[in-house]
Amino acid sequence: MKKLAPNDPEMHSADLLAENIKQLKALFPEAFTEGKIDFAVQEQNLPASALAGICRL
Repeated sequence: MKKLAPNDPEMHSADLLAENIKQLKALFPEAFTEGKIDFAVQEQNLPASALAGICRL
């Protein structure tokens, strides 16, 4: 059995947030401005039914 070191990939969790953002950029590249999500543009691209139940603070 291999002893794990702190730098081994097995010691780190997957970066799910970064992966989700990457997928959103692939689907909706126009919704990103300066590397950040422009929610106003995103809302225009999605149908109202997709936005139902989303509460923005």
